[in-house]
Amino acid sequence: MSEEEGGEERSACAVCGVPAQEACALCEQTSYCGPQHQRQHWPLHRAACSPLRVATSPQLGRYLVATRDLKAGELLLKEQPVAVGPRAGGGRSPLCLGCWRRLPAPPPTCPRCSAAPLCPGGSCQHDESECCALREAGEAGARLLRAGVEAVLPLRCLLLAAARPDNWRQLLQLEAHAERRGPGTAVWSHNDATVVQPLKEAGLLRESEETCQRVCGVLDVNSFEVRAPHGGHDQLRAVYARAALMAHDCVANTHLAVDDNFVMTVHAALPIPKGAAVCFNYTNVLQGTAERREHLLEGKYFECGCARCRDPTELGTHLSSLRCPRCRKGLVCALQDQPNVWRCCDCGRSFCGGMARCALWCARDAVEAALEAAEAEDESGGARVLEAAAATGAQLPRKLLARQVQLCRGLLPLLAVVEPGISRLRGIALYELQGSLAELARREHAAGELTMQQLVERLEEAEGALKDALAALLFEPALSPEGRLARAAMLELRDLREEIHDLRREAQPQPKHPQRKDRRRHK
Repeated sequence: MSEEEGGEERSACAVCGVPAQEACALCEQTSYCGPQHQRQHWPLHRAACSPLRVATSPQLGRYLVATRDLKAGELLLKEQPVAVGPRAGGGRSPLCLGCWRRLPAPPPTCPRCSAAPLCPGGSCQHDESECCALREAGEAGARLLRAGVEAVLPLRCLLLAAARPDNWRQLLQLEAHAERRGPGTAVWSHNDATVVQPLKEAGLLRESEETCQRVCGVLDVNSFEVRAPHGGHDQLRAVYARAALMAHDCVANTHLAVDDNFVMTVHAALPIPKGAAVCFNYTNVLQGTAERREHLLEGKYFECGCARCRDPTELGTHLSSLRCPRCRKGLVCALQDQPNVWRCCDCGRSFCGGMARCALWCARDAVEAALEAAEAEDESGGARVLEAAAATGAQLPRKLLARQVQLCRGLLPLLAVVEPGISRLRGIALYELQGSLAELARREHAAGELTMQQLVERLEEAEGALKDALAALLFEPALSPEGRLARAAMLELRDLREEIHDLRREAQPQPKHPQRKDRRRHK
């Protein structure tokens, strides 16, 4: 609805139609002649009442804007997914289509359709329309799922046409960038081989091949990566019809969270003025500009031109800068008007842009290789070593605690720029910081390096970090890993305050009472 349409709608009472000047304080889109009709209309208006409306522009297409001034922390959206399924390229290992746990091969299957992998014992169920379709397909449906899980989410979306027509219409309204994914393109051929033809051979393709390709495009462009509810490493994809309309900005003004039931909540991370676009960062906030723009161009089919991407220093964070190989002091970044020329901000030495970008890619590959090696080491027993150390009371060395404090202190100013306001990463970093600060202070006091007063001051600093962590983590859903972390942080804050109180009382000098004279009479 356009602003002009909104103005017309507010000119008449939604109940009686007479001229009205008062509007709903939440959405400012529906008007009433008085409080009585507003209360009367609330049961009907409640579902449609939203601080957001859909706008359109040639550059952004359909996107969400604020209908009024929004405060940081205000709930903007709470939405169930249209469909959930494995992400593309998720592998061939069988997954339970009810709870998304990994299953042994060959996996147990649904007793009704004998095709869908499900946990044994009847504790898990999958979608009824999916079960009926697979039962009608017979062995062909079971063969499709044994070959892989890439077609599961497209199939679930296609089944919406008959099972939930409203959701099907919402899905087809989302952007698919069909003009960039037409016949002859690599993505068209890939989807044809992995989704369209397998569904057709199994007798499960009830729409046209073009419609199936469009659904694949909608999923690639609009789906969100979500975690499996059991806390495993498997990444899933979910489609949210309204949340998908959020525009992109590499410095978002929203905070998004998904609980274990895949319910998404969106809060305002920053104050959002009326009429401003509601934006989410669809990339990794800690990626450099080149990586973010590459991801958006390949997956979302647009080039980001936000303030962070336009600034070679990335808003002063220098996430994409290199240490100058000549002076070893300054940072080398691209010139704003000449992106193919990189210059040191200290010695002024210029470098070829291609060489600088190549160095960045090499550094990224080295970091990814190190992370993969650490992951492999963890799978080969690193986690068991840490668990054994915790069980036996072993402690991390002070050197590692100090290093963790240093890393968290370095990360927090960066997050204040690239993810300001309510930030999950900031909450986790503050939680880790307070734990290391408190433990390091206790160790140093036990070694005689801190006085009691200094220990109390360091613990008070940890208390402040923990309170700030809670302020961010309390916006996480209760049924999520971060929500559970918030509950643990509340208990730790209580214990830390009690510890500080006891230490203060212990540090206070005890008054000396004069000896009382014995006034008893001696016989």
